[in-house]
Amino acid sequence: KGDLVPGTGADTFSRLAVGANDTVLTADSSTATGLKWAGVASGGMTLLASGTLSGTSVSLTSISQSYENLIIYLRDYRNSGGTNSTQFRLNGNTADANSLEQRIQTTTYQVQGTSNHTISQEVSNTDADAHAYIFIPDYTSSSAALVQSYAYNKYANTTNTLLFSTTSFPSVNTAITSVQINSPSTWGGGTYELWGQK
Repeated sequence: KGDLVPGTGADTFSRLAVGANDTVLTADSSTATGLKWAGVASGGMTLLASGTLSGTSVSLTSISQSYENLIIYLRDYRNSGGTNSTQFRLNGNTADANSLEQRIQTTTYQVQGTSNHTISQEVSNTDADAHAYIFIPDYTSSSAALVQSYAYNKYANTTNTLLFSTTSFPSVNTAITSVQINSPSTWGGGTYELWGQK
């Protein structure tokens, strides 16, 4: 079951037994058949956690250190009772860290110190289509310094959209093992996904 019969020369064939579960067929000129079964190459993504946004914050803790990068997706999220910034915090850090922010709708830029890095602003419970991601590269390094986030949302009462991007330099000098995602009031809905990327 699952065996292959690859050619090894002119009118010559050989049996290649099926590989282990979850391996893929790979070309390899050093083998007798020119083929082998191998593990999936790095670069894939693994879902580490997912759930519903509720309460005032969601904490993703005990994050596996087996990946190169972390990616967090927020889908169709709302803030119930508040329109201030939706933010995130790394390793529970409350020290100031510089964050370069850009609000596309008003085309304004600002650099500020903040203990919670901004994902988006003014996403009330009636606004629509709010989506965002947070990208944390090289998060297992003790000198991990760069965090990027990007958000998009549409106002319910207009056709305007707000695109909001940040590049943060957090005051975190250890590997990142937890991320807290904060609502300015309480979460009014939405889901999150935490992915590890090889």
